[in-house]
Amino acid sequence: MALKKLPPFEAGDNTDKGFKDACIYFTTLEYLQSIPDKTIFVCCKDGRLKEALEKHPNIIVIESFDEFIQNRITVFYDDYFIDKLKTDINEEITKESIINYWININDNHVHLIEVNGEKNVVEVDAGEIVAFEKVDIYSKVIKNFINSMSFSNTHSIIEELNPYLHLLSDDEITKILEAANVNEQISCIIGDIDVKQFISTLYDKKKGILPPELKTDIKHRLEA
Repeated sequence: MALKKLPPFEAGDNTDKGFKDACIYFTTLEYLQSIPDKTIFVCCKDGRLKEALEKHPNIIVIESFDEFIQNRITVFYDDYFIDKLKTDINEEITKESIINYWININDNHVHLIEVNGEKNVVEVDAGEIVAFEKVDIYSKVIKNFINSMSFSNTHSIIEELNPYLHLLSDDEITKILEAANVNEQISCIIGDIDVKQFISTLYDKKKGILPPELKTDIKHRLEA
């Protein structure tokens, strides 16, 4: 590549500039071999390196974090997926309607969709829709759990919230676990079978995203 002046090496004569960029280039390609079905973003402002990277369809070259935010949500959605959303949820859905996504406790993608002020979440496995629900339905239940006023209330809310666990975002799960740590109407009965199973399911799947102190506190409560 250096002898032929191919990118990322410079095209001009009397220069071999580009060896460091070539190391980055081939390291990126080596990584892609381990995730052949994925698309990655590479932040790069170097023209020749960008030219080399852009030849690969599963590499998206960006120049800033803002550009990453603009591209990360809509780039993965083809017409088939959008048509499925229109058929199953709302015919007015476009790529721009998908405003966020996260990985749920089943290791599936959950997409947050907003159309005309109404928000829906959609769980997707291998490109196919497996579940969807209006956010308002379960967000109210989460608030009731966080503000639980009695042991019996905690038990009944957990039963009500269990069917929606696979739709929850990392932020919602963190708030639930924070409540389990500070609300005595929850923490005092965390040893009860249903409460422990509920909290353990969320903790085991998402402990990696928790603040260190909260992670430690929940672990101690579950082991007590």
